[in-house]
Amino acid sequence: MAERSGHEEKTAAVLREYISGRCPEAHFIGMGGRSFLVFGGDVLAEGPVILRCDMDAVAGRESIVKPYSPQHSKYAHLCGHDGHAAAGARMAVDIVKGKLKGKAAVLFQGAEENGRGASAACARAADLAITPKAVIGF
Repeated sequence: MAERSGHEEKTAAVLREYISGRCPEAHFIGMGGRSFLVFGGDVLAEGPVILRCDMDAVAGRESIVKPYSPQHSKYAHLCGHDGHAAAGARMAVDIVKGKLKGKAAVLFQGAEENGRGASAACARAADLAITPKAVIGF
């Protein structure tokens, strides 16, 4: 599924469903627009490392059509954001289940391509007094 920047409703819902289906104990916080943060326990109070994953798409079509390519869409994951989101979903499950050492959370950021998602997520983090040790994006 490929949804344009700032309109990642279905993508966010699928990611939340995947994570909560495997980790009912996962916590989700909206981070502005369609962006959201996933974590387990009380890691936000301890200054987590945040893994940032883009989840939006750009205008255009896949150059090589595969069975899993977006259907009936003017948008495509030409920058690899579908891969970022898939990897982030798996990492979120492992983080919430405590399979990784340290304190971490995963930020699924929408509106990366239009430039609005990062500033919205940063403003929301400031409002919530979330002070990560680092943010690692891919």
